[in-house]
Amino acid sequence: MQIYDIWATLLQDKAAIILILLWIGWGAILLLWTMQSIWGDRLSLLEYISLAMGGWVLPIFLISLLVFVLGLVFNVHLELLNLLVLMFLGAGVATWSINHNKEKPKGKFLLLLFMGVTLLFLILLRLPFITRILLPPYFDSAEHYRIANILIKDYKNAGSGGYFIWPVSSYYHIGYHIILAVMTVTSQMKLDRMMLVFGQIALALVPIPLFFLVRRATRSNMAGLFAVVLGVFGWYMPAHGVNWGKYPALLSLLSVQFSIGILYLLSENERRGYKKLAQGWEHLSQKAKFLFFGLVLLSLAGEIIYIERTSVLNTLLDPYFDDGIWITGAIGALSVFAYLRYRRLVFACLLFIMLLILNLFIPVSNNAFFTLMDRPFIEMTLFIPLSLLGGLGFASFNELSFLRLKLLKGVAVGLFSGLIMIYAFIHYNFYPSDCCEIIGNDDLIALDWMDKNLPQDARILISSKCRLRCRCLDRRVDG
Repeated sequence: MQIYDIWATLLQDKAAIILILLWIGWGAILLLWTMQSIWGDRLSLLEYISLAMGGWVLPIFLISLLVFVLGLVFNVHLELLNLLVLMFLGAGVATWSINHNKEKPKGKFLLLLFMGVTLLFLILLRLPFITRILLPPYFDSAEHYRIANILIKDYKNAGSGGYFIWPVSSYYHIGYHIILAVMTVTSQMKLDRMMLVFGQIALALVPIPLFFLVRRATRSNMAGLFAVVLGVFGWYMPAHGVNWGKYPALLSLLSVQFSIGILYLLSENERRGYKKLAQGWEHLSQKAKFLFFGLVLLSLAGEIIYIERTSVLNTLLDPYFDDGIWITGAIGALSVFAYLRYRRLVFACLLFIMLLILNLFIPVSNNAFFTLMDRPFIEMTLFIPLSLLGGLGFASFNELSFLRLKLLKGVAVGLFSGLIMIYAFIHYNFYPSDCCEIIGNDDLIALDWMDKNLPQDARILISSKCRLRCRCLDRRVDG
């Protein structure tokens, strides 16, 4: 990875980067204030921030939906400056309320500063991807572009007598597309660049909520940090998902972790009965616990064997069994330590993995290949329970007698994290994969030549490995 690529991206897309960070910052602050008003000083400031890094999608979606409805239904189009003023007035009130609340969240300035530096590092780590690609990759990106572009046209044409066009005819939901469309139309930036920048920043934030889940369970900042390191560098997933244009999936990974975090907090609430439900595991006999563990492990082993023997599915575990086999093996070893202290959570992680893979075998239509979850999404999601197991195992390992000194614990997390990062920089690619780029410089040259030299009704014969198709190229496509 070259420092020049980071600098080039900052120069080229600085406006989009700043705008997206402002939107995310607003959503995180508003959510942090909401959670702080509910839970008070039950959480540390770092726990609040890491959880807010998973839940900022919700307020951002709500404000985007509001702006879209105002423009579409009432023909009220907010300018970017007006929108930012309204947003940050709300964020300012939320920040003031947090600072003046009697029950302030617990936190240390140096740890908070470290969190900020970590966020900046993760974002800079992902930005070079953009320098090597002209348009968002793969065919999914083209569909996301089409949906967002239709929403933008609907928003702009509101009040002109046109009809609203529902942009989705497949299983895509339009949450991501509404956010993307509103950010694009209010900033008047290019949709393709906004997709690329927003996708990389979202990818950088995906591992952050892992800190909350592990920190809350173990009360160890170092174990939480180790889980984040695993989420960032342990495997080439979920980062490779951007090569497939899985931008909505990245936002859903944030929402999944946020939801798990909220459920875990609710499980600590004795007054509402969630505590008794969560502690049901503790009331089981040892034989029953071993039986449940055995059933989950056998089911998981059966799923893995079947997947490895099925040509259509055997790439599912490639990120974790090929280049990532050493990291996955280390997680297996740490899981033994995790089992000693956090058996209920280890069981929950294994059950999560087993049920997640099981979704691949549940059809939702007459087409057997159309299942409850598709292979790429499961492939992108598996890092969550594996990173949690690693964080829990590291916390348990740190409780060993010879690691009781705080300095030794710091050395241990630094050593393990450093080895994982070195492994990642050697084996993983932080730039776009050649397999998924659908357009390059040569294509743009050819399209420019056709635009200048061919008549508007020209038909172009496009060849592929599977078949030949005739397509009428419309060179007047927006963007």
